[in-house]
Amino acid sequence: MSDPEVNPHGSIYDGPGVTEHHSDKTRYAWVWPVLIVVGGVGAYINSLPNGLLFDDPPHLRRAQQMIAADLPGLFANSARAFADTSFWINTHLTGRSPAGYRAVNILIHLLNALLLLDIARRVLAEWPGASRFRDVAPHVAGVIALIWALHPVNSMAVSYIVQRHESLMALFFLLTLNAVLRACRSNAALWGVVAVLACGLGMMTKQVMVAAPIVVFLFDRCFYGGSFMGTLKARWPIYLGLAATWALLLRGLFGTLTEGDSAGFGVTVITPLAYLLSQGEVILHYLRLSVWPYPLIFDYTWRAAYPDGGWLLPSLIVAGMVVLGFVGVIRNRWWGVLLAWWFCILAPTSSILPIIDLANEYRLYLPVMAVVAAAVMLAAWLLRSRPAVGLVAAAAIALLFTGLIVQRNLDYRDELTMWSKIVVQVPHNQRAWHNLAALHIKMDELDTAAEMLDKALELNPDYSTAHGHYGRIEEKRGNLDAAMERYRRAHQISPRPAHVILLGKLLSRIDQVEEARRVFEDAMAADPDNHKLLTAWARLQFEWGDNKAAEAAARRALALDPRRAVTMVVLADTLEDRDEALELYLRAEELGYKRASAPNAIGVILLDRGDREGAYRAFERAMVIDPFDPVTLRYYGEAAIEAGDYGLGVAALERCVEIDRDQPNVWNLIGTMYARKGDMQRAADLFETAVELDPDHADAQANLQRARDLLAQTPPRSR
Repeated sequence: MSDPEVNPHGSIYDGPGVTEHHSDKTRYAWVWPVLIVVGGVGAYINSLPNGLLFDDPPHLRRAQQMIAADLPGLFANSARAFADTSFWINTHLTGRSPAGYRAVNILIHLLNALLLLDIARRVLAEWPGASRFRDVAPHVAGVIALIWALHPVNSMAVSYIVQRHESLMALFFLLTLNAVLRACRSNAALWGVVAVLACGLGMMTKQVMVAAPIVVFLFDRCFYGGSFMGTLKARWPIYLGLAATWALLLRGLFGTLTEGDSAGFGVTVITPLAYLLSQGEVILHYLRLSVWPYPLIFDYTWRAAYPDGGWLLPSLIVAGMVVLGFVGVIRNRWWGVLLAWWFCILAPTSSILPIIDLANEYRLYLPVMAVVAAAVMLAAWLLRSRPAVGLVAAAAIALLFTGLIVQRNLDYRDELTMWSKIVVQVPHNQRAWHNLAALHIKMDELDTAAEMLDKALELNPDYSTAHGHYGRIEEKRGNLDAAMERYRRAHQISPRPAHVILLGKLLSRIDQVEEARRVFEDAMAADPDNHKLLTAWARLQFEWGDNKAAEAAARRALALDPRRAVTMVVLADTLEDRDEALELYLRAEELGYKRASAPNAIGVILLDRGDREGAYRAFERAMVIDPFDPVTLRYYGEAAIEAGDYGLGVAALERCVEIDRDQPNVWNLIGTMYARKGDMQRAADLFETAVELDPDHADAQANLQRARDLLAQTPPRSR
């Protein structure tokens, strides 16, 4: 190999012919992009039918609401504005189908793999230290990109819709690096602009992008620039622009640090020291997953290490890796840059700034590239005389990883499947037992839910939300005293809004209005701008008959969160102005309000206006939402009868009284339908039931008397 020359752009390379070098071994380079796309689609296509999970619905809804309410404000204050905007664009292009969101996630992942392919090929073909790989650079790069694209540890960032933040940030990270590497060879100004724009978008996607300017500079310095000063001198405008994008990240950083008490200074359940000491073990676990990605665990609830724990050895190993990486960077070694890639990208989530979840697999999305690249390059060097063996091994790994991804996608089918797997993988995960119990409560499997809450409380007797859910079970069972005891316990441990609402509603239900009022007033004094508390308070005020106070509380809650559908419905319920109420109900429906009360209320208002067809359609929507709600069944049955569909109407009304027998008006109406058909005996029985339920029901009494008179006048054979 000849002595390296310095090109006009300040890069070290092997001479003018390097980028034009071709051999028979590179003629099939086009195969790799095809394999990456086909393999990636094949691995993830079975994830498309999966539904929304966990944080998906609230996050997608929040993104839609924030963008609709104040798009400029979103970009001014949110650290993940561009990712949220991508969900908004996605919704407008593909609708609200989970398959549409997930298809875009797959597309982003494939683009990342293709960018990685181009970066690896470019470095291996142009870097003087990679002369041994130059003839086969496209194939080594292809294996790196293919193995990474099919690496199962990436499945969380693809199959879990809301983790698009990670993959989209990675797209801009890789685009920034690719553009800078291209600037080393061609039009530096054009590619410099691309790099700065990509880096800026990444800073508005996720905070981990903070590492991009540093990592890109180290890549440039090692593979092209040759020295720190030489790299800066050659491309200082680009790096000045990249550094300037940190300002975009800072604009929303302080608001994000305490957002949801999940990261940064808002986290109090773990100290910065305990978090830091835990990361040695976590990083070694990440390294193991990068090499052998099994088993994959959605929710680790990793236990924090403390000064008296077994943190020392893992921390020493990781510290040694950091020192080795530093030495490698100083000495301009490729392995030093890969170690820097690993640690710099993990640093925002594996340092002194605490995050509620100490370990999460999606954080490996970019770092695992370094492990894959190092492993493939080492294998290529060891098998340089037997390339066929290397390709067979790569194919076997790709097929194995594909199978693991396909199997993992099945875990994302629904929340019940995922939580059921987690409690087997991590039996000490109290959150998993609790969340699994919450799902069983929704399915009215109360005994199963209680058993799971027992396990959660065995792990943590002061788990406040578990006590709250236990209270819900007891309330559903009708054990109001036991429910009250659980709600009080949850409220005592943590007077969070959810516990205040549960306790206050039950107190109101058992006519302890003054105590319910006191519980809510104390909570709102401590947190006066909590829109959830205000909405629940407005609902209780409405139930107590104080419409003015209810309206005031609901309007204040809606001012705090202008696109919260449930608050719109509560406010509409309190209003005398039916026009404004109708507008609020309709807006709540548009925002995805999933209770039958809104379309039922719309139907009632439209009936009052004489719009029977519109009312019927509204009641039909209510039936789709809750076909077992007695109120919905009654409205729908009456509307169907009014529309002339007597069979459908009677069927709905009969189902209504099967669920809730205490409805004399409905029994009376069903009786009139049977009387109209000439079945007087059945009609009389129905009228009699209505009178039994309400002896003062004048219409039912009159109808019963007429039915009996007609039956008395009718010969027995005709009956």
